[in-house]
Amino acid sequence: MFKPAAKYYNRPGKLSLKTRVSLRKYASDTDFRANKPYEISEHWGNTGLNTGIAKLWDLVTGATDAGYWGTGTLSYVGTGTASTAATATQTGLLGATQAYASQDATYPSRASQTVTWEGTFTSLIQNAPWLEFTVSNTATGSGEQICRVVSDQGVKVSGQTWQLQIAITMS
Repeated sequence: MFKPAAKYYNRPGKLSLKTRVSLRKYASDTDFRANKPYEISEHWGNTGLNTGIAKLWDLVTGATDAGYWGTGTLSYVGTGTASTAATATQTGLLGATQAYASQDATYPSRASQTVTWEGTFTSLIQNAPWLEFTVSNTATGSGEQICRVVSDQGVKVSGQTWQLQIAITMS
């Protein structure tokens, strides 16, 4: 279990979202199947997007029942090539090159106050710089996205498989 850095703990009486991006990099599909990553990285970010937060509240209040992130067929993790700092008024990824992966088996999952999404980008998908990350309710990023995290995770090249996990804790 990953523990957040002390600076991400809440003060009493404050509601917050804490976002962890975890990336497992495999040199090949064979290494992926054998679960032998050559690198595992983790980044903590905390920029919820206004449109995604509004959709969450619509779901909580019953204002809508469409477009949620709670099933493997309605939730995706995405990555893009923009390094622009994240702000709440953005509506999703900004990069000219973006890709979204559907959920791996058993995802999304919830444990206590944390929901985790995970998708795998196989050897032919998103061979580009990985600079920004999100959770989306569409495979194209045209729907609502909950968060946008900016972190330079390197360049994925053809032949590699990378597995992206985004965990959001509300407390």
